[in-house]
Amino acid sequence: MPVDKKISFIKRHAHMVACDSDGCVFDVMDLKHKECFCPAFIKHFRLQRCARQAREVWEFVNLYSRTRGCNRFKAAGLALEFLAAHPDVRALDMHFMDFGALRHFVAATDALGEPALARAVEETDDPALRAMLDWTREVNAAVAAMCQGLGPFAGAAGALRTVSAQADLVVVSQAPRATLIGEWTHAGLDSGAAFIAGQEFGSKAAQIRQAMEGRYTAEQVLVLGDAPGDQEAAESVGARFFPITPGDETASWRSFAGEGFPRFLSGGFGVTYQHELNASFSAALPSSPPWL
Repeated sequence: MPVDKKISFIKRHAHMVACDSDGCVFDVMDLKHKECFCPAFIKHFRLQRCARQAREVWEFVNLYSRTRGCNRFKAAGLALEFLAAHPDVRALDMHFMDFGALRHFVAATDALGEPALARAVEETDDPALRAMLDWTREVNAAVAAMCQGLGPFAGAAGALRTVSAQADLVVVSQAPRATLIGEWTHAGLDSGAAFIAGQEFGSKAAQIRQAMEGRYTAEQVLVLGDAPGDQEAAESVGARFFPITPGDETASWRSFAGEGFPRFLSGGFGVTYQHELNASFSAALPSSPPWL
């Protein structure tokens, strides 16, 4: 399925910083996933009997592992696979709904957002896809109701204002664009962004590639993120990557403002420095779940 939208903005600087939002700029990941995403996940996929394990799996996939920050629909598919294989769930001899169409949708869709999902539901009338559509709509409503007044991590706003004065700042995220615009506007940061892109614009790599096209070379682009998917997106386009490490966000933003961003602008963001950042970041997020 095609990407729903295209990124468009006027280049004003020689460099671009592509920045993730949730968990990178805004301290919202724990609240969103624990209080909004997971309860609706249990409800709509009928996981009440294994609710404890469902919560454990959801939080591992979305907060405490190398899949942190992935698209919500990919996260749901992965969480369902992990849950079905969880030893405590297998012992319950549970019967899950058929997730075949859901797996196909996640694997075959470029722009994993609600518009594409709604089209798939209309075309197939599949129960699992319908459950996922109902789930994502409830999540959006819950996030809008719950996540009020949450601001950026300490140091993030000041660093981003410095960035926007010297580089084009583009928000790249797997959250819905309307949610992102609301959060960035509430924090007074929207005016510093050249463009705010969300899940409707495709994967993060696709978003960065679109933003670069005809504007910047790979050496002129730096990606800021808190998840391995952000790192992978940066590497896929040849850009630099500066991690905002989960659990150490304030220090990460201080390091970015004081060292990472100046190095990037001056050409001092070399291979050795990148390797040091990557090693520290990788150590913070495991790849294997604790129940296996």
